[in-house]
Amino acid sequence: MSPSNLNRKIQHLLGLSTSKLVRNLRLQHAAELLNFYNLSVTETTILTGFFDPAHLSRHFKSTFGYSPNLYRGITPFFLFIKKIKHNE
Repeated sequence: MSPSNLNRKIQHLLGLSTSKLVRNLRLQHAAELLNFYNLSVTETTILTGFFDPAHLSRHFKSTFGYSPNLYRGITPFFLFIKKIKHNE
């Protein structure tokens, strides 16, 4: 399958571009690292492949509504429910 066909299929099935899908997966991984492994924002930035902590923080806050440091103290299950309700 060609890259353009893959991009079209992902867009059709999920309603977002491949780059946004990958970024969302990286942000999800960052959230898990922050909550379950209690890593610093800098360590999380390195492990998830973001350019620098400010870049991670900017996208993290726009996606989850909280900075990475604030998110660390919140139960992830309740944030997941809030995110689902927001998307309805």
